[in-house]
Amino acid sequence: MLIGVAGAIKVNAVFIALGIAVPLIRGRAWVRLLRTAAVAAVATAGLYFFSYGADALKPLPKASARVISPSFWGLVQFIGHHLDPASPAATSMLIGVLWPPLFLALAWYLYNRLSPDVPAVLAATCALTFAWVLVAPWSLPWYTALAWVTLALLPRNSLTRWLTLATVVPALLHFSAGQPDNHPGAPAP
Repeated sequence: MLIGVAGAIKVNAVFIALGIAVPLIRGRAWVRLLRTAAVAAVATAGLYFFSYGADALKPLPKASARVISPSFWGLVQFIGHHLDPASPAATSMLIGVLWPPLFLALAWYLYNRLSPDVPAVLAATCALTFAWVLVAPWSLPWYTALAWVTLALLPRNSLTRWLTLATVVPALLHFSAGQPDNHPGAPAP
């Protein structure tokens, strides 16, 4: 139920649910997995739709076409816009198609790099949250908080320095929040 509430508040909390699902899938505990998923889905839908309504979903298509700065997707977007300036939507669609499989591949790689002694729930949650921070085109530096929590519960490993970079570098660089005119000296709305 708590995962459902957290998922309704911040979508990246769903990675905790996916982290819990990994050992259930590996253990073939299908009934428990379905029961947990159903309770989380009902809690998410209930809190989300009854609090915000269906209007809360309207910004999603527009937001999914944005690339936050700094991000390596910004380079893809820059190149795409210069190769075909008449069709920026094609670049946005390409990014939208590429980032989910890249996210899953990186999460799988990170999951397999962690020690086999690490509980699967922690390893999966850490790998998913960290991969999402690195690969998602719209990821803010404070979204790494969830990855830091799971990483703190793991034995010392090399992911700490990479997560530090993934947190500090975007926070220190010019941060536009996906808006091209969101910088000091920009005209006020």
